[in-house]
This record gives sequence, C-alpha cells and structure tokens, in this order.
Amino acid sequence: MQPAFDALRMAPLAVDAAKAFGLDQNAAVISANQLVCKMTSQDLLQGVSQPHLVAANQVHAHGARHPHQPLGPQVQ
Repeated sequence: MQPAFDALRMAPLAVDAAKAFGLDQNAAVISANQLVCKMTSQDLLQGVSQPHLVAANQVHAHGARHPHQPLGPQVQ
C-alpha cells in the first residue's frame, strides 16, 4: 500500500511543477500522472476511473457528449 500513498503525496507537487513549466490544467494533470506512474508504478488517473481527460471543446457539434466526458452539466 505504500506506493499508492507515495503516489498520492507526489501528485499535487508534480502538477504544480508541470504548471510551472507552462502546461495548462489538463496537460499538467496528465504529465504529472505520467511522472508519478513512472516513479511509483501507480497510475492514479486509471485508479479513479479517469484514464482520459476531456476538454470542453471535445463536445461534438450536435451536442452529444464525448464517450469519456462525465455525465452532468457541460462547461461551455
């Protein structure tokens, strides 16, 4: 269980570091997850059932949600 705790402690620091390099929120989260996964073998996004992040501009023109977009109000 220790690698999971290490990954959870490391994640916010990795996101902050990625943002310091100029990445936007989604890119920072993905990059941080990749770093954490490489260092701890723990894929945090997969663990919370969010292996893909969906940007607001990925909603189809006809209003249908992207297959990986969470249900609920759509951000425009």
